[in-house]
Amino acid sequence: MIPVKEVLNVGLRSIFAFIVLFALTRINGKKQISQITFFDYVIGISIGSIASEMSINRDVSIVNGVVSLIIWSVFPLLLTFLSMSSEKIRSFLDGTPIIVIQNGKLLEKNVRKSRFMVSEILEQLRIKGVFHVDDVDYAVVETNGDISFLLKPNREVVTNADLNLHPDYRGLTINLIIDGKILYKHLRHSNINEKWLLKELKKMKINSADEVFLASVDATGKLYVSTRNVNLTTYDVI
Repeated sequence: MIPVKEVLNVGLRSIFAFIVLFALTRINGKKQISQITFFDYVIGISIGSIASEMSINRDVSIVNGVVSLIIWSVFPLLLTFLSMSSEKIRSFLDGTPIIVIQNGKLLEKNVRKSRFMVSEILEQLRIKGVFHVDDVDYAVVETNGDISFLLKPNREVVTNADLNLHPDYRGLTINLIIDGKILYKHLRHSNINEKWLLKELKKMKINSADEVFLASVDATGKLYVSTRNVNLTTYDVI
């Protein structure tokens, strides 16, 4: 038999804990996951643990749970205001950025200080489109654990503004086929009919949409197609 009273009690406590937690989260402001520091991360876990205990542990009174949540939420907020008024306090709480690459050279001492492995730094650079360390002038491990970098002047990407060029506006890409399935709603949105699409596929020696893994079109009408089962040789060297 389901203990209705106990379930109801847990449900009400959970709803109350959720409301309090939501209110305190809004008070503390908005930060993306990539922007939080390790200190923020620990605080978040602690607050979540307190809220869950308040929800299901009847030995923890709601009053005590709310007081604990308020303290764990407000105290970090006070520390944030203090850090805004003092660079020393900010550095103590959040740490300071660490230069791990300078003039294309990994700084071993700083790499170890950052608690990053070399492979992790290289991975972060690749995610940002940098595959060669010697192209990097400076790379910095920020206080939130992200890695920012500055390319050497001769490796920086030249923009259209630098060359005074005015390329065609390509706009958003609209997907027309995904995994062999034609997206008819997207065809209508882009004013393209199925006949035109199949005709363009024929020009690429593609007999049907079933052979296409992804097909998309941009605002200029340029069609991109990636077919299924492309036998490419890859090398596992990273």
